[in-house]
Amino acid sequence: MRIAFGAGARLEAEDLSGFRDWLVDNAPELGKSPRYLPDDGGLNVEGLGWSPTEQVLLLGVRTPVIEGKPLILRVRLTQVDGPWHLSNFEMLPPVSLAIKADRGEQGIRTIGFDPSRGVWLIVVGNATSASQVPFTLYAWDGNAQGVVHHFEQVRFHKRMKVEGVTHASVGGRGAMVFVDDGGGYQVLWDDDPRLK
Repeated sequence: MRIAFGAGARLEAEDLSGFRDWLVDNAPELGKSPRYLPDDGGLNVEGLGWSPTEQVLLLGVRTPVIEGKPLILRVRLTQVDGPWHLSNFEMLPPVSLAIKADRGEQGIRTIGFDPSRGVWLIVVGNATSASQVPFTLYAWDGNAQGVVHHFEQVRFHKRMKVEGVTHASVGGRGAMVFVDDGGGYQVLWDDDPRLK
């Protein structure tokens, strides 16, 4: 869905049908995953971001995990102010993130752009609900090789399931804000030494 300004600056919702089928047809890396349930390795997209400089929609895939690496699918709008139609979309090569693979199968749980650092904040965690892999934080500068920076000192409580991340100003201080699916949140200030 896209929200556009209509007549008299009225907001109008533009629906886009057939996007999932288009995505599956244009991302052969997904293999047979669209046929299965997410907990069986089926297609599950949990991260969503927009890169205004590249005019690219970023889709962070929780499952499937390809050769131990989570995948970011990149969809470019050929003409940003053009028609909200599949003919205006172009699939770019996906990016496999080079995360630490020693923790088990990890999928993308959320992505959010941090303008203060000029990077995407990416939280990965258990790819399926049966896994006990902890949530971890990475930064990605958008490179096509999937090279990431791991914030090794940042750890989340075992009961926190991070489902959202953003950079914000809280009381005049820069911070990363994490939210979980139970309504909880965590703030990590920009000057925290764990972010070095």
